[in-house]
Amino acid sequence: MRLGNVALLLAVIFSAFGAFAGEEIGIEDEFANPTNVPASVAADIEKGLSDRACFAESKTTVGAALEAGTIDLGTPARFLLVKPKQPSKAGAAWGCLCGAYTCPMWIYSLEGAVGRRVWSSGGSSVETIARKDHGSMRLLLSSGSAGHQEMTLYAWNGREYAVLREKSVSGGDMGEQAERDMAKFRSDASRE
Repeated sequence: MRLGNVALLLAVIFSAFGAFAGEEIGIEDEFANPTNVPASVAADIEKGLSDRACFAESKTTVGAALEAGTIDLGTPARFLLVKPKQPSKAGAAWGCLCGAYTCPMWIYSLEGAVGRRVWSSGGSSVETIARKDHGSMRLLLSSGSAGHQEMTLYAWNGREYAVLREKSVSGGDMGEQAERDMAKFRSDASRE
């Protein structure tokens, strides 16, 4: 009987962890299965950039400065996460795209050869959350710097990702209580 209780407790713990656990990709992480950035996606991203001259100065193009990998959002549709290439890679233009602690990231829904932007933001990592809204997993964006930490939870609204909730702590708030608050925000992301 006691062994059964332990097994039940472990099952509850692992199922709760599984409800939250997802794929996390940081700005400095390598994609497990990288893919080329489609020309239509690179063109769409380039339209939104304010400093295109930086790429010419870096002797690269926007498309060459980006890398992509598929991201599983829990649907049969194919989604592509796009982010800047690492500074050590050929064609990278980290300084043209990234700040000290954050880089822009984009998710595109791939419909044939055309990509449609469904999410974009700047941060240090993005993580999928198993909780689904309108059939797609949630996203949790993390970012921070010395003395500041922020998390933003995004939910699928049927067409794109929209902000559901945000939490930030800074300055004198960066103690153990801040860590507990951010851990609670992360834990609540899969439940509400």
